[in-house]
Amino acid sequence: MVTLRTGQPQTGVLMGIHKPEGTLTWIHVDSHPLFQAGSIAPNGVVVLFTEITDQIQAKRELHEGDERYRTLLTLSPDGISVVDQKGRILTCNEQFAQMHGYEHSTEIIGR
Repeated sequence: MVTLRTGQPQTGVLMGIHKPEGTLTWIHVDSHPLFQAGSIAPNGVVVLFTEITDQIQAKRELHEGDERYRTLLTLSPDGISVVDQKGRILTCNEQFAQMHGYEHSTEIIGR
């Protein structure tokens, strides 16, 4: 409707659709106006709807996992670190840094 009213394309519009059975489906919408020769107002619109419910749910679950991970690092009384294959510290909590003589975890990242 926005594209038809304004003549401007709309890209990347995220919409949630509530279905009668109570579920929510997420779609990504792109719309482009169609013009007849010599007309300044669109006479139609081409719309592409892409269903992205699974991607939205995956992002939500990843975010929730990240939150649990950050909470574990922050609240754990134990020193925790994550290292790469070469043994470099990718992340750690403050307890781990202090156990190794550093004041803050940011000082030990990458070592």
